[in-house]
Amino acid sequence: MEDGLLDVITVATTGNVCSEIKCRRGGLDYPSWLILDEYNRVQVDEAYDLVTTTPIGAFSPAFVRKIAGVIKETAAQRRLRGIVRK
Repeated sequence: MEDGLLDVITVATTGNVCSEIKCRRGGLDYPSWLILDEYNRVQVDEAYDLVTTTPIGAFSPAFVRKIAGVIKETAAQRRLRGIVRK
């Protein structure tokens, strides 16, 4: 957390829609998209999306591995970018 910004990985790969069952398991509305080529950079005191740490759902370990693989591949291709949100 250099420069006072907090890096927050967003759960929402561009254009890939989550199936209805994955949305239900993850506590997301259907349809929802996973955007895995960017992450939010926000001021710590403005991180309103981190209101609670209470889980709203969970993805299966296999799905999380798939997501992690896409993020890793995107980072290796230098396509992962931080977006400053205000």
